[in-house]
Amino acid sequence: MGREKEAFELFQFQPASLRAWEPDLAAALYRILYYRQKHSLNPRELVFTSDLAETNRPPLFLQVEEAARQERTTRGSAPLLSAGLATLLQGPEAFSAALLAAGWREAALTLWKEHPLIPGAPDWLGYGYAQALRLNRSPQAALTFLGTAELAPPLALLQAELLVEVGRRAEALAPLASLARLDSSVGLRAACLLALDAAENHRWEAAREFVLQQPLLAQADLGKELLARLALAQGRTSEAEIIYRGIVGRSVEAKTWFARQAFAQRHWQEARQLTMELLDLIPDSSQLRENLLAIDQAEKHP
Repeated sequence: MGREKEAFELFQFQPASLRAWEPDLAAALYRILYYRQKHSLNPRELVFTSDLAETNRPPLFLQVEEAARQERTTRGSAPLLSAGLATLLQGPEAFSAALLAAGWREAALTLWKEHPLIPGAPDWLGYGYAQALRLNRSPQAALTFLGTAELAPPLALLQAELLVEVGRRAEALAPLASLARLDSSVGLRAACLLALDAAENHRWEAAREFVLQQPLLAQADLGKELLARLALAQGRTSEAEIIYRGIVGRSVEAKTWFARQAFAQRHWQEARQLTMELLDLIPDSSQLRENLLAIDQAEKHP
């Protein structure tokens, strides 16, 4: 409703137990409200301790907290914010962005003014709105938001995924092929999607090339699992076994394959050991517990 002064006063007088409900979000909203009124990120009443490890905290919250810390060390100087962050915190989407960063999708969409993103807005903001629309509205709503302009690689990848999701697969292939050449997680994901699409259409060699031409994917366990599956689809069991053997220590898929092989070959001890290792990784799996019972029964009644 735009009554930011009243919102700030509510933060001042709310009980600590309420602020503790989601302390990172509460602290971010409190700092943003104060910044918009006083151009400072350090309201005197705020004593904040995050419950999250730093690696798990959203980038927006980390940036705001770091700027607040720097402001405190310089004894009252204005906080040092990047131009993009300062514009975001002063702009119409500041509170929506904080809710989005915390994963409160519907709340973020409710407060979103649906303005075009500000120039220089961080990639995560557009990505976050697109994903919120995808999950809480529809994939088509997310595509409409992304529009037809040139996008940063993470957003271009999301757009391609959305095109596949709404049945416009052919339109997604060209951008995916371009993205697959990138030496980044985006390139890895794009190459993986192309390989899966080719495999779905029984284009085994094309799928294999998509994996091998993207070094990050080819070297990752995900890529090796894909290569093993492709080898199995072509009847090259020995090749698949060699690939799986190289990653069995860390791959659920490889352990599962060897456990099945051991069961089929009546190697009960190996089948049991691999199934127990899988249960350590997936302790809630009822199927694995059933597999253990099946191994016990098969061993007792050969």
